[in-house]
Amino acid sequence: MSTWRYLLLIPLVCGFLGCERETSPFCPQGLYPVKERSATGKTLWCESKDKTRSQWIEWHKGGANFRQSCSYRDGKSEGSFTAWHPEGKVWVQGQFSGGQKAGKWKQWDTSGSEVAEGDYSGDRLVAGAPVGAMADCEKVAGRK
Repeated sequence: MSTWRYLLLIPLVCGFLGCERETSPFCPQGLYPVKERSATGKTLWCESKDKTRSQWIEWHKGGANFRQSCSYRDGKSEGSFTAWHPEGKVWVQGQFSGGQKAGKWKQWDTSGSEVAEGDYSGDRLVAGAPVGAMADCEKVAGRK
């Protein structure tokens, strides 16, 4: 068989075997959109091929700016969390570990000034000021 026939055969085989998955500019590298868990213009669920890592992204009403984004590993909040004010500036940032707030969390007002910083361990504030609790990560993962 000539070379050009093999080149035509590759996309056909990949279509049946799933060589490629749909991508999204919003999904982190190595994660792919899951239409069944997403709502166009409202939320996006991204997942690794082995389904162990995922990312949930939510937009403010109108779909112009992000509202919040959570990372997951094996179904629990794990890694970065970011929430944004409606106009697009960061509101809250922190980390989850094993489904609980961990480490330093920060909160900013709409002008970009830091208004709170707290250290968390096992979801409990251990030092500093409490940071706004806007994370919907646990509800999205089906835990609450």
